[in-house]
Amino acid sequence: MNPSFSKLNTIFFSLPKDEQQQVLKRLYYFSIETKTLFSTSLGFQEDPKVFINKMQHETISKVYRKGNPKEPNGKVVNQILVNAKKAGVSFDTLLNLEELAYRGFMEFLHEYGGGPESFDDQACKHIENYLKLVLQIKDEAKKGARELTEPADLVRRSRAVNGAISVVEKDSDMKGNELTRIGR
Repeated sequence: MNPSFSKLNTIFFSLPKDEQQQVLKRLYYFSIETKTLFSTSLGFQEDPKVFINKMQHETISKVYRKGNPKEPNGKVVNQILVNAKKAGVSFDTLLNLEELAYRGFMEFLHEYGGGPESFDDQACKHIENYLKLVLQIKDEAKKGARELTEPADLVRRSRAVNGAISVVEKDSDMKGNELTRIGR
């Protein structure tokens, strides 16, 4: 039986400080995901270059290495992406990661004339995810631009500016000089 969060919260904070620290320590070391959760919740973020370097090592570096090439591992590639999303990396970093994943699978197929059948599917999946992110960014930019140009918003901003100017005019003994200073 799993007790409710409020009951767990009450029990946790009724423990002595040293026992609270032991519980937090066990939770922290439970898995990599919990470490990431604690870190991002407390405002710490991993350097995005770590994820990009891991992805580059798993994809492009395996294709263009001296000696026998190694195949990119789809599970590792997907795990890097999952960990990056959990760490809260930026859209730019996610775009770079998806691009590297796509390039790794496609360049292996191109360079060696084939590979596992799953590489085609993996490449398609990652380019699709890349394009979805691009569309998401584009939609957010359009939404932001639309919000700024809606007539109600423009009227509201205009009234706010006019109200501020009239307050300055009323409060100022030197109306002309004060208005010149604020840019009107």
